[in-house]
Amino acid sequence: MNPGSSSQQSSPSQPSSSQGDQQDVALNALMTELGSTVSASSPVAIFAGGQLGSGWYDSSYGARTFTSYAPAGKDFGTANCHYLPKGAATSFWGPQGAFTGQRALEFWAYAGDSGVVDVDLELYSASSAACQRVPLSSVSVAESSGGWVKYWIELDRFSFFAQQGSGGSFSGCGSSGTSVGELVKIELYNSHPEYEALLCIDNVRLMP
Repeated sequence: MNPGSSSQQSSPSQPSSSQGDQQDVALNALMTELGSTVSASSPVAIFAGGQLGSGWYDSSYGARTFTSYAPAGKDFGTANCHYLPKGAATSFWGPQGAFTGQRALEFWAYAGDSGVVDVDLELYSASSAACQRVPLSSVSVAESSGGWVKYWIELDRFSFFAQQGSGGSFSGCGSSGTSVGELVKIELYNSHPEYEALLCIDNVRLMP
């Protein structure tokens, strides 16, 4: 990981017009997935290529949207890119029950030449009950492609008591208000006062 200031980071390039046909095919496939209802037996799409999944909303706060150009998404469309000063977060709010039957949080982040900034991954209920924070710097990169890196985080890592990598679906974080059925929000939060993070993510989903 290379936390660094926003001036040391890069963002994805602007999509080229020659990618249009391929993007249309990929977008149609994505929208089919985004339109599906929450299911314990299939991935839950949260954000991909500029589109939010069914029942999900952008609940980011304190963040400034990257506006220099439309940053290309991992596979098509545009990525979710925000400048995050200390105390700001890229955040997604979804329907109750979205975490039920799921095992992991998966997303891609743009690393470029300078790496991905360290932010805290957090889960919350509608009543703001919080799970255990997971620093992104403690998560190993699962895959890399074209300047992007994929993270796969077992949801049990957010529990105050469960063992990491226990396998199976997530049962909650082990504190009042954080049962699996109560969780609705995912945050990528900058707790570091020494830098303003430029964070670009895409293909965010919950995995069974």
